[in-house]
Amino acid sequence: MNEEQERKPEGAPERAHNAGAGAPSGAEARASQRFSAQRKLSAVTRLLRGEPLEVVARELNITVARLSEWRERARAAAAAAMKEREREPGGPAQLRT
Repeated sequence: MNEEQERKPEGAPERAHNAGAGAPSGAEARASQRFSAQRKLSAVTRLLRGEPLEVVARELNITVARLSEWRERARAAAAAAMKEREREPGGPAQLRT
């Protein structure tokens, strides 16, 4: 018997040589994943249309907290955009001659 066989319990399955290799999972995968502004907007739009937060987060493989943050930032940006004054024809932005 070699040294490796002596350490394994009898009947233990053999471990594949590449076990544990490949794409990261869990927190490691989430940390390296980046979303474009368009993908974030698409995710937030799904929420605003009524899809459950947990379902969208699970499908995108992101945390509920991160998705909630995107939604709140989108709402704040929309509110700020609604507060801007529209320019009226002949208003101060235009010079009359």
